[in-house]
Amino acid sequence: GVANLMARMLTKGTQQKSAEELETAIASLGASINASAGNQSITISATCLVKNFDKTLELFEEILLEPRWDEEEFMLLKKGVESSLQRQKANPGSIAGNAFSKIIYGEDHVFSNPVMGNEITVAAIGLEDLKAYYDMNIAPNISKLYIVGDIDEAKTMNSFASLNEKWEVKEIEIPT
Repeated sequence: GVANLMARMLTKGTQQKSAEELETAIASLGASINASAGNQSITISATCLVKNFDKTLELFEEILLEPRWDEEEFMLLKKGVESSLQRQKANPGSIAGNAFSKIIYGEDHVFSNPVMGNEITVAAIGLEDLKAYYDMNIAPNISKLYIVGDIDEAKTMNSFASLNEKWEVKEIEIPT
């Protein structure tokens, strides 16, 4: 559940913007920026008009490099996840999916656990856990960037110069 909560916290404000200010800035560009976690990756996606590419990229960079880690936003997000976990108990698809993962991977494999976590693990997660996970796992040298659209390659490469300079390479060990 830590990766899930960490990914979702990224869009809940930056050091310069509250969650509301960030949401307004993104919406004013007609853009969207989302973050989520899966079994093997964390995805941060952005969509925008080409004319707003640079401004959207600035917000993307701010989200990626300057997370806010607001305690109040964290508690709201955590309560939302706990409510989702409660609802999943009555959802046949969720029940079957969780059972299937345990059968396929085995009880002790990390993939046998839901990405969202479970009631016990989510209850035990604190904001410091998210910060530590971010510090240990978010780095450019293990990231992939995909851009699709009507945008010039040279302009795109130039637009990422700032992110390239600011985002620190880290030695990250990915477990087998």
